[in-house]
Amino acid sequence: MSREQIDFLGQVLMSGVRDQSITFWEKLIEGKMRGSMSKKINESYSTEQLEILSYIISQVVDTTLHNLLWTIEQEDKIHLKVQLDDEEIDIKRASDGLAGELYTEDGWIVKYSEKRYIEP
Repeated sequence: MSREQIDFLGQVLMSGVRDQSITFWEKLIEGKMRGSMSKKINESYSTEQLEILSYIISQVVDTTLHNLLWTIEQEDKIHLKVQLDDEEIDIKRASDGLAGELYTEDGWIVKYSEKRYIEP
């Protein structure tokens, strides 16, 4: 049953962190946010440059998630537990590698994220 808890963590991180972060920055660079920064970015760059920036943003978010998961896994003083119903598991022990859960054709990004890589 540990796969269920691991995947629950993946769903939460993909929707609450990855998708929300990418969406925020997409709206900012598309000029859909109020404020001078959004306006300046949207007016200062070409469509092609904004597409490249959008791709870079998704890569930065993924690198940050990767480094967070790697750091949690490597730090002995951090314990990450997920409880579903009455079963609680230590995610670090249940996973073969937390950072690796992000990738592959059946990783968290593919399975749970609404944001896909769109290479420029």
